Amino acid sequence: MDLIEKYLREHSIGKDYPICSSELAEAFGVPRTMIRHMINAARSNGSPICSGQKGYYVATDKEEIKGTIDSLRGRITKMEKAIAGLEACL
Repeated sequence: MDLIEKYLREHSIGKDYPICSSELAEAFGVPRTMIRHMINAARSNGSPICSGQKGYYVATDKEEIKGTIDSLRGRITKMEKAIAGLEACL
């Protein structure tokens, strides 16, 4: 289990109890950008860390995980459109 998952399991279970990235950054003594990298690594290793507008939390059910997956896919779509726009400039 990643350290970030362990911390979230102790402090934030479920979407009703998210922890914002600035609070996590303070707890770990790292910049918020590092928190995003830590979250990504933990998710890539199978940690059920979800996110919402108010922060990160450990999922309590599959619907929370599906919501985060949908959000991530939406971001991918927007990034692909941005890439296509930039490629059109070449």
